Amino acid sequence: MSPVEAARSPPPPIPPPPPRSSMTQFLPPNLLALFAPREPIPFLPPPDKLVHEKKNVHNYLGVGSFLQRAGFEDPSETPPPTRVETRDER
Repeated sequence: MSPVEAARSPPPPIPPPPPRSSMTQFLPPNLLALFAPREPIPFLPPPDKLVHEKKNVHNYLGVGSFLQRAGFEDPSETPPPTRVETRDER
C-alpha cells in the first residue's frame, strides 16, 4: 500500500472498551461492608388522612398585622424616597 493510499483509507475502527470489572473486589473488608446491601425499608401503613385532605385548623397568619399593631415601623420616621435620574432625563 502506497503512502497516498494509506492517507486516503479510513482509520482503523476504535476497539470497544474492556469490560468493567468490579473494583470493589480489591477493597479491604471494612470498606466492602459499606457496599453491602441493607435490609429493606419496613412498610408503614399510610396516615389517617393525607396532608391535602386534612382540614386546616391552624389559622396561621404572617407577622404583618402584628407589626402594624405593635408600632415597630412609625411612618413619620420613614425617610422620603430618593429621586434617581433616569437615562432619558440626562
